[in-house]
Amino acid sequence: MTLTVGATGVIIPVLAAEQLLDRPGVPQRVVEAHVTVLFPWLPVDRMTDQDECDLAAIFADTPPIDVRLAEFGRFPTVLYLRPEPEAPFRALTRRVAGRWPDYPPYGGEFGDDIQPHVTVAMDVSDEIQKFVENELFGELPVRDRLAEAWLVYSDGERWRRRATFPFRADPAGRP
Repeated sequence: MTLTVGATGVIIPVLAAEQLLDRPGVPQRVVEAHVTVLFPWLPVDRMTDQDECDLAAIFADTPPIDVRLAEFGRFPTVLYLRPEPEAPFRALTRRVAGRWPDYPPYGGEFGDDIQPHVTVAMDVSDEIQKFVENELFGELPVRDRLAEAWLVYSDGERWRRRATFPFRADPAGRP
């Protein structure tokens, strides 16, 4: 996969999945485990402080998401884990894309209704997908409480975090 320098994305990290995905036999990744909210987003050189403030406001209005990853899915050449529930991720994608309509999810390539997912293996053969799925299946489900989003940018080799946007505080005081 070629990474364009200065490309950005808005993601929700699923750090509880890191241990699962950092195993031998699982293809290396260039970013932490996550659910994508919007990619591509504004290129770094077109982003303003107001854009980042607007993102911060959207996520500050978002309650933490208790997520469960228990089921694999596939796109052509991609193995992923489907987050349950999906509705909060779909709502966030609609909200962020609605604020920046010139930047539809995945450039509009897949329409408006994007399948939320945590990529496990990308740009790999069906045989590798099957192998990885068999290796990881016994470790499911993975559960996590998601309480922040990240703005990430490409340096050409990896995705780097530029900003963190905390979700609304949980009234019960849980992280």
